[in-house]
Amino acid sequence: MKTSRASLPVLILAATAALGGCKSEVEVVDPRLETIDAELLRATSCPDLESRLQADAIARIDREMDAYLMLADQFDQDWGSGFGWGRGGEEDMGSDGGVSESADGGGESSSGTGDPTSGGAPNGAPPPEHSETNNQVEGVDEADIVETDGENLYVLSGNSFSVLRAWPAEELAVTQSLALEGTPLEMFVEGTKAVIFAHVEGTAIYDAAGVTPTVPYSPGYYGGGGMDDGCWEGCGPQNVLTQVMVLDLASGTPTVEREFFFEGNYLSSRRIENQVRVVLSGGAHLPGSEYPDCGANGCNSSDDWIEAVEMARFRAHERVLLTGLGDFVPTRFERKVGVVDTVATECTGFWVPTPGSSEYGLTQIEVIDLADATKPPSQTAIVGAAQTVYSSDDTMVLAGQSYDTNRFLGGSIPTATSVILGSTFLHRFAISADPAAAAPTYTGSVTVPGNIIDQFAIDERNGILRVATTVNLQDGESWRQWSGLYTVSPEHRIIGRVEELAPDEQIYSARFVGDRGYLVTFRQVDPLFVFDLSDPSNPQMKAELKIPGFSEYMHPIEDGQYLLTIGQDGDDNGVSGNLALQIFDVRVAESPILLHKLALDYGYSEAQYNHKAFTFWRDMLAIPLESWNDSDGSGYSTKLALFSIDVENGITEKGRIDHSELYDLDDEYSWCYPGGVRRGVFIEDFVYSVSAAGVLVHALEDLTTPVASAELPDFDVNSMCNGYY
Repeated sequence: MKTSRASLPVLILAATAALGGCKSEVEVVDPRLETIDAELLRATSCPDLESRLQADAIARIDREMDAYLMLADQFDQDWGSGFGWGRGGEEDMGSDGGVSESADGGGESSSGTGDPTSGGAPNGAPPPEHSETNNQVEGVDEADIVETDGENLYVLSGNSFSVLRAWPAEELAVTQSLALEGTPLEMFVEGTKAVIFAHVEGTAIYDAAGVTPTVPYSPGYYGGGGMDDGCWEGCGPQNVLTQVMVLDLASGTPTVEREFFFEGNYLSSRRIENQVRVVLSGGAHLPGSEYPDCGANGCNSSDDWIEAVEMARFRAHERVLLTGLGDFVPTRFERKVGVVDTVATECTGFWVPTPGSSEYGLTQIEVIDLADATKPPSQTAIVGAAQTVYSSDDTMVLAGQSYDTNRFLGGSIPTATSVILGSTFLHRFAISADPAAAAPTYTGSVTVPGNIIDQFAIDERNGILRVATTVNLQDGESWRQWSGLYTVSPEHRIIGRVEELAPDEQIYSARFVGDRGYLVTFRQVDPLFVFDLSDPSNPQMKAELKIPGFSEYMHPIEDGQYLLTIGQDGDDNGVSGNLALQIFDVRVAESPILLHKLALDYGYSEAQYNHKAFTFWRDMLAIPLESWNDSDGSGYSTKLALFSIDVENGITEKGRIDHSELYDLDDEYSWCYPGGVRRGVFIEDFVYSVSAAGVLVHALEDLTTPVASAELPDFDVNSMCNGYY
């Protein structure tokens, strides 16, 4: 879209009039009394998408500028020389961030011995029984850094994908490896296919495709750049891409079958049978707003401030209306035999919200069919940021948190008014196992007060969404919070709610199991709330059990009759700093009971914040532990801890498998963080502990002496820690 500068004032006036115009007098109201319509509308064509994107961007800018105007009356108070703001301040813009990693231009496979993917144990016997990834929903696979099929281990470590013969346990060995470009993140392994997700530095990809990377918009304060080039000095293009690589493992040598590159950062993924859904955050180059510029002398009156705000509004509108579709939407690439081509954008796969109702950003869902190597990825995208992904076998929910304009109000909120400072948009999509209907179908959206902590705060049962949030409010000059639980109908209406739980506490963990809901909040003690959700229109809080500390992850055991949790131990004065495992009896909703607790002596665990590091199998729990001050005084320690879990007899520690010798840190690097034990995997009566350095396998009856060990390729702890202070 090309627009002459002479026509810009007319276009801007028309656009702002259509969207409500510029307001110099803003009435402060309680957002709870407003209905925020987060419904998504599908673009009907590329021109339609372009106009919708522009309208949405302008509405976001107006929402932010209107919030700045609310500060105008503060300039006429006795502030001495006024706020005196010159160039600089807070920024809220639409450029996407990323992690830059060097790439060496493509992975070459190295052959080993044997065929680790022959598809079954000797003589056609079934593979050994084994643990699997700790998924939130049964049948919906979540990507991880370690996978097993009972016969092999598949490990992402450093810049390598490794296949290890894992069975028989005594024959543990690396049989294949593939050097990867960029930073590998997670993977799926299904049959003879592996799907690896990575962040790569994409300059070579852009060059090979003949595409010029888009320079992200960023206002020119902080003293560099300037508004003419739309970037502060030296910021340059952002070339980080998300790589999705499909490997064929059938021959025993990992070979690249398909390779895609997407603008945007990897957020999450799910796999149901042969369909892989990749969720990406960012990738859109949406112009945003700049902080109002009061000039060298600052703003000393409300009139100065209003003038600066309206000028910032005008400049932001101008940038949007000079931006075309090619500047807004992300680019997709496919590399075949070294040749890179762009993959066409599906404009009708974009869904745009009510203008200005969501936060800056873009969220993409790319669907890859592992059963059809010729089918291009199916694209669905929503305009607006999402931070959390939930998926069942037929529904995917993208949750985006909105920190609305009231975050700017400060003390201008009347004391008698309670303002909710944020909300969460839930966009629901129907998904299908039918390859012909691979693209998710948008079914509707709902807005709930507050913010969610993670994917376990969302659940679906019989078409009803259940959502738990922490709600932050501001009353005049004070700030407070409480928690709430909401049920949402298939028609995307809130039909049940329990609010104002645990005043001045926040949710630390949530879990939904059948017709029950469980929340843990914390300030000084750990209330475990139990909810009966059998009647979605009338959810009932049945019990509140208070104990010291807090739980960070809750895992249902014994068919959901008990909860096994990990978190921080504590006393009446707060947390102690020690890890704690607990078993709760929740068979009777009205009277939950803390049956057993085991407080650990040191360290922390990845399982506290990543459920995939929590491996529960056959009444055995494996979690990684790390510490720099082990009880024996050895400095850095990285171990896999194993526990027997018994609802009658309690939690019994069986032992800790130490990987410190594999790291062999020199004294000068004793405080380096090289990354410790990450996962524990069970195969029959053996446990495999996996770290960046290697894999150890132990018989469960003897955790002191390894049955076998294998070092992973490309691991050099001293090179990794060189220069670390």
